Amino acid sequence: MSLTREQVVQRVRRGEPIKGESLAGLSLAGCDLSGAVFEKVHFAGTCLAGARLVECMFLDCAMTDADLSDADCSRSVFVNGEVARSRFNRCRMDHCRLSGTQVRETDFSSMRASHLMALKGGFESCVFADASLQFGVFDEAPLARADFSRAAIDRCFFYRLDLRGVRFDEASMNEAIFTESNLAGQSFRGHTLNGCQFFAADLRGCDFTSAGLPRCNFQNANLEGAVLDHAKAPLAIFCGAHLASARCRHADLANSVWTDADAPRIDLTGADLTGTVFQNACVSACRFDDAGLRRADFVGADLREATFDGAAFERTLFHGARGDAWLGRRGAIERDEALFAAQEWSRERDTPTRT
Repeated sequence: MSLTREQVVQRVRRGEPIKGESLAGLSLAGCDLSGAVFEKVHFAGTCLAGARLVECMFLDCAMTDADLSDADCSRSVFVNGEVARSRFNRCRMDHCRLSGTQVRETDFSSMRASHLMALKGGFESCVFADASLQFGVFDEAPLARADFSRAAIDRCFFYRLDLRGVRFDEASMNEAIFTESNLAGQSFRGHTLNGCQFFAADLRGCDFTSAGLPRCNFQNANLEGAVLDHAKAPLAIFCGAHLASARCRHADLANSVWTDADAPRIDLTGADLTGTVFQNACVSACRFDDAGLRRADFVGADLREATFDGAAFERTLFHGARGDAWLGRRGAIERDEALFAAQEWSRERDTPTRT
């Protein structure tokens, strides 16, 4: 015999765990069930709208077509189990933890969550539209076909995820981290991505046109064929990144760092490269036409077949660079005497002395 609403509330108040029960079709809307322990409970069509579910435990539970809209699930734990076609819209999920839980076709739109942690498990075809996520972690928790449209993603961590089919339409991101994740072909056109980290991420063919990318870190990322036209990316880091045939026309890349980047055939026409560092980078056959290169540093860079038509030079350093397209240009420094002297001293120091 199924439990009634009053029996569920009384059991929770007495601290009794609810195990192996079916709460199918039961309305627990608005109930205070804080601290409840549900183990292997079936919530088929259960209504928990507006319920207080703070510090609850859901162990191996099955939720199908359940309604948790406007509920407070803060500090609750979901271990294993399944959630399908359920509603968590406008739900509060601060410090909530989901471990091994398989979630699919569930609505989390307009949810509010700080320090949400999702480990293993997954969120197939789930909707996070208009959600506010702070300090969240999605660690090997697949998000196939998830929808983060207009979501505010603040300092969240996405680790080793395939995000190619995820929607980020009009989403704003602040210091989000996408370590070793696959975002190939994604469009972030016009997005704001302040200080985001894309370490070793797959960003091939991504569209960052007119995106705000200040202080973003693309270290060791693959940006082959990516488009950053008119992007605002001052102080961005591209160290060790792969950017073959990428387009950065008229982009703001002032004071960005491209040390050891592999970026042949990149188009930087009209880009602001003031103070940008290309030390030891491969930028062969690149277009720097009409670019601003004031105080840019190309020490040791491969610039063979690069073009600089109409580029603005001012104390632009080419010490040890390969190529010759800059030779004779006003404001271009072929050899830095202080650096040359330091290199000579280092060479002499490392040369064994004959006795």
